[in-house]
Amino acid sequence: PGACHAQVNFSDPVGVDNCIGATTVQVGGYASGSYINVSETVVNLFNTSDAVGLWASCSFFVNVTDIEAPTFTCPANMTVPCDAGVCTAVVPYTLPSVLDNCI
Repeated sequence: PGACHAQVNFSDPVGVDNCIGATTVQVGGYASGSYINVSETVVNLFNTSDAVGLWASCSFFVNVTDIEAPTFTCPANMTVPCDAGVCTAVVPYTLPSVLDNCI
């Protein structure tokens, strides 16, 4: 709450192969534990290769969304008389204030 980012944690994918020696590396995106800003979409990309150079890849998206609604502070209701000699009135009031965690 109150933040415009999130810490994203995930388990790194692990590639497997029918022969010993497959290695998996992250080649794109953020590492697990990184802070990612609201509205930023990240593609995490991992590659796995084996001893003879064959490879496969996997990817997944991370999208951080803002789930906190803005808040409004409005002036109180008012009842005022018309100004003298006219059917209108000049009414001073404080403008509403808006707060949002992600402005």
